[in-house]
Amino acid sequence: MPPVPDIHQPSTDQRPGSGSGLQRATEWLRELKRFDDQRPSVPGEHWFAFGTGAALLWRGRRSPSALLRTAATVGGLLFMARGLSGRDGLVAKLRRR
Repeated sequence: MPPVPDIHQPSTDQRPGSGSGLQRATEWLRELKRFDDQRPSVPGEHWFAFGTGAALLWRGRRSPSALLRTAATVGGLLFMARGLSGRDGLVAKLRRR
């Protein structure tokens, strides 16, 4: 997949790792996704992610700090989404049926 062009900072250097911070972050995320897609799955990893997300949501509700409640809610929802999605998540297993 070609790198995402940076419309704010035109660059003539197209080497990986060059360009703006957004380009570097995008390339890093692509590499991380490639690595994740190539590695074998750990049994139960999506259930673990889903459970971690549920625990964060539960813990966040009990916090007196609005910042901690917000961070726990966002983190919990992200972990739960990861647990449901992905190649071995619940959604993928239901699609295979």
